[in-house]
Amino acid sequence: VDHPDWAKTHFPDAKIALRVDDLHGMYTAVEAGVGIARMPCYLPDIMKSPKVKRYPVELQTTDWCLWVLSHPDLKHTIRIQKCKSFFIEALLRQRALFEGKTSHYF
Repeated sequence: VDHPDWAKTHFPDAKIALRVDDLHGMYTAVEAGVGIARMPCYLPDIMKSPKVKRYPVELQTTDWCLWVLSHPDLKHTIRIQKCKSFFIEALLRQRALFEGKTSHYF
C-alpha cells in the first residue's frame, strides 16, 4: 500500500494503521490515538478536542472541493439557484476557517 505524498515527505517511516472514507471516522481515529491524518483544518478547529493537535508542517493546497448536485431539469429553478447562492455566501463568510487562518491552534 502506497503512502500519500504528504506522508512520504513528512513521515517517511509511518505505517498505515487504518483507512477511513469519511471525515468523522478520520477525526475519531486521530482523537483515539490511532495515528495522524490529513483532514480539513476546520474540523479540529470546530471540534476542539485537546487530544487532536495540528503538526506544524507545510502541506500543498489540496484540490478537495464541495459538490452540490441537483437534477438537470431543476438546476435553473429559482429554488435551486437560491440554495446555491446561500451555500456560496455561507462558505465565503467562513473562508478563513476553511483555510486555517482563524485556527485556535496558531
